[in-house]
Amino acid sequence: MRTPLSFVALLLWAQQLPAQLKSIPVYAVTAARPGWAAALDYGAGLNDASGHARHLGARVGGRTGRLQLTAAAGAWDAGASTSAQVGGTALLRVLGSRSSGLALHALAGAGYTRAGPAGDATTYVTLPLGIAVVRSGLRAPRGAVTPWLTSRVEIARVSFATVRASQTGVGVSGGLAAELRGRLGAHAALEWLKRFELGAVGITLPGGNRITAGVGVHILLSATP
Repeated sequence: MRTPLSFVALLLWAQQLPAQLKSIPVYAVTAARPGWAAALDYGAGLNDASGHARHLGARVGGRTGRLQLTAAAGAWDAGASTSAQVGGTALLRVLGSRSSGLALHALAGAGYTRAGPAGDATTYVTLPLGIAVVRSGLRAPRGAVTPWLTSRVEIARVSFATVRASQTGVGVSGGLAAELRGRLGAHAALEWLKRFELGAVGITLPGGNRITAGVGVHILLSATP
């Protein structure tokens, strides 16, 4: 039986298109100090456009040469259901030092979320592209402190039954990672994302301004000089 497009439009409106992963900011760093690290993350939407949904997950990331790679996975809780989501981010340092001072990076990533029952699931694929500025080498009484800022454009592809649609947006996120004791640290981030409304035959994806916050802890697995 064919699914009415009006129902599809309603479903897509109810489940707001995500950032790279739903309900968590796009992070530029995994830990306060350079190296390979693992992190636990909690994220939440702060306004109506974000759906007030939540994310609980983990990241593993590290650096090799000028390239920094991060893989992430977690559970997205929208209230009525919980869905698995996975993603990854790559940062390529184009200017600046790897261990102290300001550094400019090119940023690219991908995220995948499948929400809903198996027979009627909605699939989201999200591609952020932008830049990130990271300030390394700062010190606090407990150790290293690393602030960062990203700016990006984002393409989100949503699929449901035979319907396919793409929506674009622009976003800014910023945050801080800080050492607490030894290899243990904490991090926090805040994100603003503007979605541009998409209207097509039988389907409407609303625009809006979404605000998302994230906090977590991380542990440095191996430091990079």
